[in-house]
Amino acid sequence: METRITLEQAQERLLRIREAVPKEEPQERKPEHIQSTLSALSEKYSVEEEVCRIHGSSLPCPMCAAKQEEVFEWRERVARERREHPEPIMRLCGIKQRYLSCSFENFRGGGGITAECIEFLSKPQDIVLAGGPGNGKTHLAVAIIRELVKELKIKGPKDCVFITVPDLLLEIRSTFREESSSEKEIVEKYSCVPYLVLDDIGAEKSTEWSITTLYLIVDRRTSEELPTIYTTNLSLEEIDTKLSSRIASRMAYAKILKNGMPDYRRKRTSSLHVLSSYPKKGAGPL
Repeated sequence: METRITLEQAQERLLRIREAVPKEEPQERKPEHIQSTLSALSEKYSVEEEVCRIHGSSLPCPMCAAKQEEVFEWRERVARERREHPEPIMRLCGIKQRYLSCSFENFRGGGGITAECIEFLSKPQDIVLAGGPGNGKTHLAVAIIRELVKELKIKGPKDCVFITVPDLLLEIRSTFREESSSEKEIVEKYSCVPYLVLDDIGAEKSTEWSITTLYLIVDRRTSEELPTIYTTNLSLEEIDTKLSSRIASRMAYAKILKNGMPDYRRKRTSSLHVLSSYPKKGAGPL
């Protein structure tokens, strides 16, 4: 007859069996073994870190260095070309062919107003170039843009727009046509550009709706402190009456630079008339 054992007896047997099994001493890792393993891992991963991820060559990568040198030389060449020949960028910004040669060096006018315009380069702010027609207001505005292009602060039409106010009002009026830009697009375009020249403001009376759109552009630029250069033949009081009191109010925040020089266009025309009155070489008596 089989004798049943109790749970306590089974546990005692298991304990005796475990005690009878000889215990193995844990194998000790020698320091030199650990060091060799670490050295192998370090060598493996350090090689991967010192490989160029683009070209696969060891660092420093000669191909990357050559590329960086090429990019640096290209940027230097572009900067030199723009300093020596800023006219292509000026043209893209909207400056007409007639005014591309305008600079501070060839401006025939007072030194005081020239110095004030040069100060704009380091301290941009709204300025109003006011005075009679043909005395160099547009010339000075273009000269400012020329220097900003040479200093690489203006790189294209995204940085600066030069436009006469009659042309701007015409563009605003064109939004009546379905195929043209919307009024919102025009406002965004001219109110967000870093530098804006509004040439000949107050030259013509337009619709109240067009003037309101122009006011939105001027107001937003004033609020965001984006520098705007205005040229005008009128005083602020005349702009108030002829164009808009709200626009005149915003322009009052600007530095007013009055140019009292004579009309060079008329003077040049008079000189040409005098020259044309002389007989040509070989001609008979008058």
